[in-house]
Amino acid sequence: MGTDYRPLRLETASWESWQQSLTSALLANRVDDNIVIGAPPRSTPLTAEEKPSAWAFWRESEVRSVAAPWVQLLRDDDCVLLDSVAEVWSPDERESLEALGWPQARETATLQLWLPRTKPVGIGLAEDAAREAAQIVARMMRDVAVVRAPADLDVTQANVG
Repeated sequence: MGTDYRPLRLETASWESWQQSLTSALLANRVDDNIVIGAPPRSTPLTAEEKPSAWAFWRESEVRSVAAPWVQLLRDDDCVLLDSVAEVWSPDERESLEALGWPQARETATLQLWLPRTKPVGIGLAEDAAREAAQIVARMMRDVAVVRAPADLDVTQANVG
């Protein structure tokens, strides 16, 4: 039986309110619950090698669809894993992700970031770690994936735990 994802409604009035809403959702999640956040589909211009030949009988599109950036937030006992794959991010975007704190984003196929970054003290996910995760995701989507508004994001949740 597969995991059942359903839409997760977060506050979308502003990036700040969206971030606060995501923080609350992370704190409410149980162990193994996850949230997946996806940017809208996008396209990139074709390279010279990809453009149709002059002999083509019909005009093909000058753009190519590319996978939309996404990130998954998986709740563990006292931490949260932010997870994505490099192929949905351009080389420039992966460099920007490294600046946000993603380790080795330019060299690895799987992007993973555990929060908190140090061994947690106590039981349960600390509010500071949830807040940092929400802040990083908001900056990923707003500043790196260039999503105009939080309402443009596709946010789903699976309660497994």
